[in-house]
Formats: sequence, structure tokens, C-alpha cells
Amino acid sequence: MSQASYALLTEREETTSTMKALFFYGPGQIGLETVPIPRPRAGEAVIRVTLTTICGTDLHILRGEYPVKPGLIIGHEPVGIIHELGEGVTGYEVGDRVLVGAITPCGQCNFCLGGNWSQCGGPLGRLEVRQHHQRCSGGILAGATRPGKLGQNSR
Repeated sequence: MSQASYALLTEREETTSTMKALFFYGPGQIGLETVPIPRPRAGEAVIRVTLTTICGTDLHILRGEYPVKPGLIIGHEPVGIIHELGEGVTGYEVGDRVLVGAITPCGQCNFCLGGNWSQCGGPLGRLEVRQHHQRCSGGILAGATRPGKLGQNSR
């Protein structure tokens, strides 16, 4: 991205405090709403989502096959640009392009230590995917809060 384009995006971001988000209201019921841009807590990042896909999990949620509370912002595999970093997040800078994987690895199990993060089943891995949907903003929105382990940096 050119410096001029980045400057325009940054200027636009500084003049707005809201974003669009796709909410799950109940089986078969979703809607786009305007919500405040979240602020990151310690260990989190706010991502300005530029691209996302619909995952099988999102379809299960929409069909009512996955137990989530109405009011959830759905989506969990976005690509975007870091808008703001919370305290303690290292290795990333505001403006970095990142992708956010569906699973946050624990970083301590044999799979993680061997570089096979997608195989992690630890405390922040597959065992907590449902809880993850309850505590993190989704990816089908203009910004999302995420734990500090963002998956990939596309620099």
C-alpha cells in the first residue's frame, strides 16, 4: 500500500468511531448493524477487516446447530490491517497486514513447539473454540478484537 493510500485510510479511521458488524440474532436471522469500534485490552489487537470468508462454523451458527447466544458478531477468519494494539502485544505494529486464524494456539504443547500450530488442542486451541465465539468480536465486521497471537503477519 502506498504511503498516500495509507495516510488517507488513517485519516478516515481517525474521523470515525463506528464500524459495521454482522450480528446473529437467532437461527436463520442475521443483520448488519453499526457499532462502536472496540478498544483493545491488554494482549489484544483491533483489526480493521478488509476481507473475510464464510466458514462452515458460521453456517452451523446460522442454522442453529452450534450453541451461541443471540447478539454474537459472527465470523472468525478475517484478513485486515492492525488499527490499534493493546498493552503487551509484541511483534506487530499498527498498519501491519495480518490474517487471523480460527484457532489460537497455546504456544506450549508439542504441536506448537514443533511449529504445527493448527494441530494444537491446548487451552487456547480447539477445546475453547466455542468459548472463543462467546468472548471475541467476530470477523464479519470492519474491526475485531483478537488475542495477541494473530496467526500470520503478511509483511
